[in-house]
Amino acid sequence: MIDRVLSQVLRVFDFVNIPIKIEAKGTTAKILGFVIDCNAKTMSIPHNRLQQLLLDLASLCAQTTPSAKDYLRVVGLLTWASQILYNARCYLTNMWKYASICNTRKLSKAHLSDDIRADLRWFSSTLTQWPSFHYLRKFAWETNVDIGIASDSGRDGFGIVTKDLDTFGFWCKGCYETGPTSAFELAAVAIGLHTFGQLLTGYHLVWVTDNQGNVSAFTNGTSRDPTASFIIRDMGTSATRLQFDLTLLHIPRAHIPGCDMLTRQQHTLFSQTYPDKRHTPYATPPFASAYASVCAAYERQALRFGWWADDDHAVFPITQNNFDKYLAYQLQRVNDGTIKISTLRSYLSALRDVHIAQQIPFDFYKSNHSRRLISIAKNNAPPTPSRQKPEVSLQTLTQFIAALQLTIHDESIAAPIATTSFWGLARRGEILAESLSGVLRIRHVTRIDIPPTNNSDHAYSISIPLPKIRKTDVQHLVLKPINDCTCSVTAIDR
Repeated sequence: MIDRVLSQVLRVFDFVNIPIKIEAKGTTAKILGFVIDCNAKTMSIPHNRLQQLLLDLASLCAQTTPSAKDYLRVVGLLTWASQILYNARCYLTNMWKYASICNTRKLSKAHLSDDIRADLRWFSSTLTQWPSFHYLRKFAWETNVDIGIASDSGRDGFGIVTKDLDTFGFWCKGCYETGPTSAFELAAVAIGLHTFGQLLTGYHLVWVTDNQGNVSAFTNGTSRDPTASFIIRDMGTSATRLQFDLTLLHIPRAHIPGCDMLTRQQHTLFSQTYPDKRHTPYATPPFASAYASVCAAYERQALRFGWWADDDHAVFPITQNNFDKYLAYQLQRVNDGTIKISTLRSYLSALRDVHIAQQIPFDFYKSNHSRRLISIAKNNAPPTPSRQKPEVSLQTLTQFIAALQLTIHDESIAAPIATTSFWGLARRGEILAESLSGVLRIRHVTRIDIPPTNNSDHAYSISIPLPKIRKTDVQHLVLKPINDCTCSVTAIDR
């Protein structure tokens, strides 16, 4: 006797013309290799097959020219997995086209384009964050009721409005003026998904926007603008990870409620017009670092033409009259730690090349005065974190080692190890063992040498060499005292 919920699943598969082969009966079944849990109402890939698929993806992406046989095998696995991955088939289009070429021409090696590699990375990132999926309905999640969200973007910022909540933020004006506005429209949608995503699980989400091109780009899964394509992939990952059905809908700008007030910084007027809505600070999506890098790229782009772009992206030509002001501005950034002295030297070198190409005499930056200012800035510049040697008292160090020893024998003491190096923890005082409930929180340690010092307070100076290895390759934590019989060697293997 097949479970009633499972019977409904079978009817859904029959409706969407997916062939069905039942390998087990009861509350758990397998259909085409997918595990169906009728109690949890989820559908998932078996753990061993998921791990093997991730390994195959990593191996394929790591090779410059993988074999065509391996490429076709991975494409077949992704085609199989895409039956329960939201919006995944649009990322298979380029793969299928190239797979057809490999079969027709009988290629032995697969020369993967940047677009195909980007699609492979999307699958790898999505499957890594993937939990399990709800039942399918017409190639979408089996969701409850519709939720409507509206967003808009402008030069001053963005605004997002839901039935009960709202959020807003600001763009870097220089980035907004130099980049395509459609990408910022999509970025507002992605920010909203990260902000309200936990409230959207299990719902069909209708997101309204006034940009028709973005609706078409999201439907196709790609855009001519690389930044927009990257954001679309992030939106698809959010929908897959948080399990909601996302539809972008185009409506005229005048019909987007309240968003214009938020994009034009009329927040007080918005709160008076919509007193029932509660403001929520927006969440920063992972791709936000790309926009931070845009500012540095904008400055380098300005230098190509001998111009100076300040923090507000106001642009001025660099001449002999304002060079001292430009140099003082950059030296202040060096002292603040915003840029390195090597970065300033590269800026000046680029500026020299520009003026040589333009046949403009520009030798005054080589003056003794300028060189002296740069030398002073180099001496006063804050040291890079990797060169710092934080000090920890002997009492704190003893408590730290004792807590680690407890961790070996008592699993209730939490010692999560993530990706922050030990010098940062010591500098910020995050390695103290006097945490609440006896819980010691360590993020990441590679190797620590603890030489005893001759200080009057018997402090220990901890120097940490930073090996050139990937963070994912670090497998263990080692404390190794040197010439000190009072401390024991402690090692924790993960």
